[in-house]
Amino acid sequence: MFAQSATYMWTFYFSYTYFWLEGKKYFLMPFLTRFYRKILNHELVNVETYWAENTEARVRNLMATAREQIDYKSVHQEYLSVRNNCLLNVTLITYSS
Repeated sequence: MFAQSATYMWTFYFSYTYFWLEGKKYFLMPFLTRFYRKILNHELVNVETYWAENTEARVRNLMATAREQIDYKSVHQEYLSVRNNCLLNVTLITYSS
């Protein structure tokens, strides 16, 4: 009952307080849609202009990462065979003595 009766009071209080603390700074500001349109247009022109260069740089980075992973895989496979041979030799030596 108390919360229901205080709902209108809290709504009025928060909206009034917000307006006098924050809202009055932005209430009379102009809408900057023209400015934002120009910024958007500028960004789109930059994306279209440098698309090929950005794509090439991204592909180069991905190819370098792939090469590193391929090298890691080959080294890792060699390591596994060496490790398995060592374990087999240790096992054979342990059983034979």
